[in-house]
Amino acid sequence: MNSTKKLYPFTSSQIIQISSKRLIILDLDDTLYSEKSWLFPAYDSIASFSGVPEAAHFMKEYFLRHGRSRIFQAVRQVFPAMKGTTHEWLEIMHNQDILLTPFHWVTRFLTEFSYIHQCIVTNGNTRQQLNKFRAIARCLPSPPPRLFCCNNWAPKPSPNISDYLLKAYNLKPDDCIVIGDSHIDLAFASNSNFHFIQVLNAG
Repeated sequence: MNSTKKLYPFTSSQIIQISSKRLIILDLDDTLYSEKSWLFPAYDSIASFSGVPEAAHFMKEYFLRHGRSRIFQAVRQVFPAMKGTTHEWLEIMHNQDILLTPFHWVTRFLTEFSYIHQCIVTNGNTRQQLNKFRAIARCLPSPPPRLFCCNNWAPKPSPNISDYLLKAYNLKPDDCIVIGDSHIDLAFASNSNFHFIQVLNAG
């Protein structure tokens, strides 16, 4: 079991718990890959499009300190000469075509537990999340986990999608385990009566 601890960001007891379930529900951003690897290229593209390249560094530093909330308002206050509307900037972010590299443990984990149903449940703009999924799926075992975008139901932590998952896979709540990085994932699991494991990734 010591080697398992090195391979995965889970304890031995968590690995045993995961192996006993019939559906693994994974979050996407900062669970399977570092969200910075999606956002930072987008900030570079937005800064270039706006005609203020130095705005990219500001957005990256702002994100590291404060997260995504109000980032575009903040950068406009510092660089009022930036061109483009918020809608145009979001379109750049949503439509990126880049390669995303999963965290070191992800591919091995999905392969080792391929005998268990696996899916990804994510919040966010549906088109953007689909593009992220395509970007990371190139590096995942084939076939990759099925993607469910919560905006088609209701964003997590709402349990609206849970009934669909239980029916789709013919399962009970106790058969399911959520693996995520945030309090939203924890609340989603709790609201759905699913088990939960928090993953702490460096990146």
